[in-house]
Formats: sequence, C-alpha cells, structure tokens
Amino acid sequence: MPHVLADRKATARLAQIFHTKLEKKIVPENYDIKHGMEHKMVDYRAHQLIDMFGPPDDFSATKMDDETGRIHYGYAIWRDPVPKDKGFPRMDFIRKIMLSDDIVLHDGHIDFMYVKIEMSWTDTETRKETNMISEGIHLTRRKYKCVSGCHSLSSGLVGLFVAWKTAKGIYPAWAARHQLNALMELASEEIEKREYDGEEFKMPLHETLIGFLQTMYVNYMMESDIGEERLEKRLIALESATNGGYLYQTQSEITDMLANKTLGIQSIGSTSIESGSEKIKSSLSRLSKTRRTKKVPQSYFFE
Repeated sequence: MPHVLADRKATARLAQIFHTKLEKKIVPENYDIKHGMEHKMVDYRAHQLIDMFGPPDDFSATKMDDETGRIHYGYAIWRDPVPKDKGFPRMDFIRKIMLSDDIVLHDGHIDFMYVKIEMSWTDTETRKETNMISEGIHLTRRKYKCVSGCHSLSSGLVGLFVAWKTAKGIYPAWAARHQLNALMELASEEIEKREYDGEEFKMPLHETLIGFLQTMYVNYMMESDIGEERLEKRLIALESATNGGYLYQTQSEITDMLANKTLGIQSIGSTSIESGSEKIKSSLSRLSKTRRTKKVPQSYFFE
C-alpha cells in the first residue's frame, strides 16, 4: 500500500540521517572505504573488527546486479571470534558477529552489527520479557540463542548483559529498558574518553560486562544451574552493597568497596565475576571434563 511504502522511505531517510550524524562523530575524517561497503561507518566497523579478530570467516562487498538493478548488501561474519592481540579481553561467549551493510533504525538507534551468544533460561515468560526490552534484542524461541543488534561491539555487550539478566528473571522488562538506556549512555561516555582501539574493553564498565557474560557462559558450558544461581545472588548482593556502583568500578576497586561494607566480602562470596585465579583454574578444570565439545574459555579476562 502507498502509505506503507512512504513509511519505509521515511524510515530509511531517518536512518541515513542518523548514520551520517554517527559517522561524523565516530569515523576519522581521513578514513577511506577499504572493504567495499556502501555505508562508510559499516566499512569502518569492519576494519576495526578485522584489526581485533582478523579476517572474517565469510565476506561479501555490496554490489549491484547490472541486469536487474538490484542491490546486494554486503556483509562480514566472524564465527567464534578470538582476539588477535593478547591485550584484548577474552569473549568466548560470543558465537558470531555479523556486520550488514543495511542500516536498520529503531528507538533512536541504528543497527548493522549483530552479536550472537548462547545463553540458558527455563521460563518462557522471561523469554517474552526479554524480547520486550528493545527491538534490537531477540531471544530465540527454540534454541538457547540471543542476538543483540547495535552499531558497535560495545553497545552489543550492553544489550547482551541486560538481556541475560532479564531472561534469568533478575530484571522485569520495564526496569531492563531503563537499565539498557542508562548503560548505553555510560558506555558511550567511556568510549568518548579514548580512541576506539579496543582499550574501552579494559574500562570499568566493559570489564564488568565481559566478566559477567564470560562467567555465565562458563556455567552454561558446564551445564550448571547452581553456578548461575550463585552468580545471580552475588550480583544482587553486589548491587545492594555498592548501590549499583560495581558497574562503574574495576575489580580491585570492587574489592576495596566491599571490604568497607558491613556485608563484607566473605559473607557474599567472591565478586560477581570470579576474579580469583584459583577459582578460574578450578572452573576450567571441571569444564574440560564435561561432554560438550565447544572451545573452552582460557581466561575470564585476559590471557
């Protein structure tokens, strides 16, 4: 119908305006398209991911069919990506990263990067709740998969973090939406403080998000609901003890904060992301004995 076509054109135009605004803010002025994408920002993200993880497992540049005039949007896919630089954090929970040269607008954001992880949940209601957080977050119905759409890997991690907490029943959907927006703003502020070269993943917020997701993934690999329940209890205790401040602190700062609280570290166990090296070695030892054949995380943070 005509009005549907008009809506699509208007949405596409708004998406392009938003993309241009972000491009000026994020992409260096001297950056030239190197990977054949139509959108300069998508091409720049592809370049960044190649620097992080190496060449994609599957790739296609954007091209037009000379006979039909149809545009075939480019894409790049990294499966089970492993950082090339040992200084980057390990993110074994990421199963796939996909860049699409097609800009999707929603909720004042644009999506073209899709990050997929494996996760576990038992309540179908929490799946519905999770899918209500944002149009950019999707928890699949049949399999334990969650996809977060965004325009940066950093934003993707925020989406996955909030999605997992909602799927596990820690957040109701209305609170999750508030948390998602707050963390997105904080993540943007952190990234603006330094160059986008991977260093932002060592910053307090991202260190916490990555550690949480990595820990949840290890427990998923171990098929351990008990491990996940213990982690959730620690997160709740941490939120209570620090008034939510743990999201904004490094692990050493968290330890100091808890040491000065009446709860004390011993009363709630270790921190939410199991920072002790002995606990890590113990968990990985148990993990290697399970029947799953997927790759085993080597570290919760850095090699």
